[in-house]
Parts: sequence; structure tokens; C-alpha cells
Amino acid sequence: MSLQPLNETAEPKLQIRPFKLDDLDQLLALEQACFATDPYPAEAFLHYARRWPQWFLVATVDNQLVGYALASRVGNRAELVSIAVHPNWQGRRIGRRLIDAIEQLLREGGVTELWLSVRTTNQKARVFYERRG
Repeated sequence: MSLQPLNETAEPKLQIRPFKLDDLDQLLALEQACFATDPYPAEAFLHYARRWPQWFLVATVDNQLVGYALASRVGNRAELVSIAVHPNWQGRRIGRRLIDAIEQLLREGGVTELWLSVRTTNQKARVFYERRG
């Protein structure tokens, strides 16, 4: 599957919506493109889809899955488990919009604290999260 960005001058119509099982094949391809050496397996995504479906979001452009974010919750605390944007679509604020959407849903659900972990070697992610605060 080739995920080619739209015309650079056109503003792509991004949709953020809950994950559906029909998204799984595209999600696995995106995960491989983003985390080739250590992708989540299908079983992990299916677990999160069953356990916390309300906090498993995907970003699509023209029905192409270009990003996702998922969170888990215990009490009033939540963890941002994973977020990814296809390399061809990075730098377009898709990750920011996914996090904004997850944070809003978590707040509405009574979550007061959100945390995450990131590998020290993942410099792009560290810069992204540090900018977010």
C-alpha cells in the first residue's frame, strides 16, 4: 500500500474517528512503516480495541489511514499507549490533532492525569512531546 500525500498546496481533509475492525490491515501497514523494528502485533491492537474502544482513534484522509492514537485508563489516570503518523504525512499537525482529540475524550471521561513513556532513542517523538508540554 502506498500512502502518498496529496498535493502539497492543498489542505487535506483529515478525519479523526474511532478505530473500526475494518481499519486493521491499514493500521498494521502504518505501524510497520513507523516502527519497522518493533511494531505492535494485531493482537495488541485488538486488545485495546476491545478494552478501550473509546480511546482508540484513527486519522484518515480520503479513507487512507494516516495515523492513530490509543490510550488506556486506570481510575482517573490514563496512559497514551501509542501514537503514530505515517512518515509521508508527518509534519502536518496530524499527531497534534490526534493527541488533542484523545485528551478531550479523556477529560470528558473524568481523567485528570495523562502520562506516556518514550524510548530515549526516539528523538523525533521526544521533541514532539516536549513541545506539547
